[in-house]
Amino acid sequence: MGEITVNPIIEHLQNNMAVYIVAALAILPPFFYFRKYTFPTLYHTIEYVFYCGIVHYFFGGLMRVFTWFRGETAFKNYDGSIDSGYTGYNTPLGFNFWDKAQYSPVGLFYAEIVFALIILYVVIFLRPTSYRKRNWKISTKKEKVGVAKPRYDRSKTNKFSSHQNRA
Repeated sequence: MGEITVNPIIEHLQNNMAVYIVAALAILPPFFYFRKYTFPTLYHTIEYVFYCGIVHYFFGGLMRVFTWFRGETAFKNYDGSIDSGYTGYNTPLGFNFWDKAQYSPVGLFYAEIVFALIILYVVIFLRPTSYRKRNWKISTKKEKVGVAKPRYDRSKTNKFSSHQNRA
């Protein structure tokens, strides 16, 4: 694996600082105005990227275990010859995961795309984003935790009932 250098990123940010400030000033007001929709969408996007990262690293670790197993067992060295063309399974574990040349069999790249689509299906359809409206009157009241309120207050009598003034 190569080293990750941050210098090009910092140089790019310094050279284009004005563009990013103008973009932030243009994007943030609508973002906060429509926060009922943007915050849950942003949350699910971050969650999706996190899940894809977990699957990518799990997949890369699994491929390294497969390569180690083939190299360390009698499966490969049964007759004493070493396959010179075998490079082992490889997936990039850095930021350049989109480079197909870094995947040893190219099919691993497409397998990760299939896993990413499965995760996308799970995040969008099986656990959809909810845009519920918050009831601020109920959420701002200070209520005792763990004490259930009765559904109807039966201690008060209806002042319009006919049996209220019975002796």
